[in-house]
Amino acid sequence: MKVAELQQFLSQIVPFARAAGAGDKVAVELDRAVLCLAPFKDKSLAEFNDFLRLADEYVRTGRLPEKPARVARPRTPKAPKLTVAEAAQKFQALYARATDPTLEYPAIDAEIDTLSGLTIAELKEVAAAVDTTVPSKSRKKDEILAEFKRKIKERKGSYERTQFRAGDISS
Repeated sequence: MKVAELQQFLSQIVPFARAAGAGDKVAVELDRAVLCLAPFKDKSLAEFNDFLRLADEYVRTGRLPEKPARVARPRTPKAPKLTVAEAAQKFQALYARATDPTLEYPAIDAEIDTLSGLTIAELKEVAAAVDTTVPSKSRKKDEILAEFKRKIKERKGSYERTQFRAGDISS
């Protein structure tokens, strides 16, 4: 809402105030308020309210308030960085769950992708810790992560194939 709209509203109140029996003094004060708002007609009410706060401070203290220091928005804390040991533990846990029929392939991808915050050197340390061979010339995280995914998916696929065959034999 703009101050111009407030002016219009106040000017429309004058006839109602007179009809309600208000004296000429009230009508004159409302007309004066409408005129005093004219310099601010293009301002929003929020901007006008800020101005009124400044004016009030000046009238009470004789000086304008200092501009408040800009308050920085609180930042969302980052999750603590995964250590090599934690990453290896996470891989081992996922590898162990590979035989779980409820574990789906997209979940494997998502879980391994959480290791992408590690450096290439750290990922190679994880690979060594979990007995996973990655090409020594791997220079991209994606290649190492793809090898982790391949190893877990291979175990899952192998388990699923043996379960299917075991079901055929016992029939």
